[in-house]
Parts: sequence; structure tokens; C-alpha cells
Amino acid sequence: MAYHYPTYAEWFEGLSDVDKARTAALLAQFEAGKAHEAEEWVRSEIEEGIAQLARFVLLKHVWCRIDSWANESDRWIADALRYTSDEPPTRLEP
Repeated sequence: MAYHYPTYAEWFEGLSDVDKARTAALLAQFEAGKAHEAEEWVRSEIEEGIAQLARFVLLKHVWCRIDSWANESDRWIADALRYTSDEPPTRLEP
């Protein structure tokens, strides 16, 4: 007999009232942050005890920074080159 993985709605119905309230609050936060597959993030946090909201917020923040580097590469490369020198680095004696 094959295992039936419950849908989000089926899973949600099986939760206690306290977990339903917590789940609804988490889902609202993930959706406000425009998380793809928000229900899966929430389900993982509730079922597995993994701080998925914290992970999502961190990854979203980091990705925004990475994306801005890609979009502004001419500026940050020019800034980096300003601080370089044609001279080889000097060796520090102990």
C-alpha cells in the first residue's frame, strides 16, 4: 500500500488549536515576505521544529544584496579597483 502524503489542508485539520493559530500566523508572515511555497516552509517549521522563517528572512536579505551586486557590478568593480595598486604587497617581517 502506497503512503498518502497529506495535503496542506488535510495536515492543517489534524493540528491542535494552538498549532493552527501558530501555523496561520507563520503563513501570514511567509506570504507577506512573498515566499514561494509558503505552506511548505510553514509545514516544515511546525512539523520538524526548524526555524524556517528565520532561514527565509536571512536568505531573502542575503539574496537582495547579491542581486544588487550583479546589477551594480560596474560601480563596485570600479570601487574595488580604486583601492588596488600595481605594486606587489610588502612582506611583513615577524
